[in-house]
Amino acid sequence: MPEEPAPARSVASRVVSACLVVLGGLFWLPGPVMALAVAPKFKEIFEKFDIKGGLPFLTQALLSVADSLAYLWCGAGALWVLVIGGLAVLAGATRSRWWLPVSGVFAGVSFLAMLIAVGVTVVGLFLPLVKLIQSVESHQ
Repeated sequence: MPEEPAPARSVASRVVSACLVVLGGLFWLPGPVMALAVAPKFKEIFEKFDIKGGLPFLTQALLSVADSLAYLWCGAGALWVLVIGGLAVLAGATRSRWWLPVSGVFAGVSFLAMLIAVGVTVVGLFLPLVKLIQSVESHQ
């Protein structure tokens, strides 16, 4: 007797898969927003005190990424919309059952990546600022 094919996914499962992909995509936004909005303010402070060369590698790398993103934000944003939108449409349109767990894993990994990116940014930008404030206070 031939085996019956697995039943197709329900509409609710497809919607949840698409929403998880979109949610996972939204978790990627804080990194570029911090790079475009927060990092330039720190760069101004570091340049004002003329310590650009004396910054830790992580801080220099974050400021370089922020400078690059300032020029490429439109293309990077369009690419992000295309990729996340395409994945969401694919997750919602396909009848395969494996899209729901894959979408959930994508959202979870994206959330962890966001936490790491924000943590690295905070450490990379605020720690040198705290050291700068301490050195200014000790010279007064």
